[in-house]
Amino acid sequence: MDAYLEWGKSEGKYVDQHYSQYNAHLKNKIHALPVVELTPNLLSSLKAQLLKTPTGNTKPKKATGKSNTKTRKRKTLAGQTVNNIFSFMRSAINRAIATGMWSGVNPLSTKGGTWKMVKANNERLRFLTREEAKALLDDLEKRHPQLHDMALLSLRTGLRPTEIFKLRGQDVDANACGFYVIQKGGKWVFVEYWRI
Repeated sequence: MDAYLEWGKSEGKYVDQHYSQYNAHLKNKIHALPVVELTPNLLSSLKAQLLKTPTGNTKPKKATGKSNTKTRKRKTLAGQTVNNIFSFMRSAINRAIATGMWSGVNPLSTKGGTWKMVKANNERLRFLTREEAKALLDDLEKRHPQLHDMALLSLRTGLRPTEIFKLRGQDVDANACGFYVIQKGGKWVFVEYWRI
């Protein structure tokens, strides 16, 4: 994992967040284990534990004394978060195999293996309404003009924050009325101004 993290950073890959999740939830349980000990039973057990793990800020609100106060259900890690952790581990093992640090079958491979990722429930996913987006942009314009511009660019183009953070002056092509961004996976894509 450490070798993969170092390599990922040197290659400009976005690995810090997934390593942080791995570090917070699995490192103390499996970091010292040899890859060969990552059995399907152990992985399934870890997956079940992660899906029951409470998220960071889950303290229930204090009762106000009103009789109709509802108690909040504690939130647990989202299925996609669990998938991100296991995807990070799978990538680290694939890298170890590619560089000869380890040989064997990746226990987290979903191709032909017994491992299954979490079926993510994205019901919570929702987008800002036009009114919410306008209120956000109005507030950001007063507080932080640069963040306003980045949020506007993201809202209008669908670009990820990491794609926006990597934009440089030389990525702009004024003649073609657009700019180039590096998408996830390192692919260069042209975004036209008219989308903005």
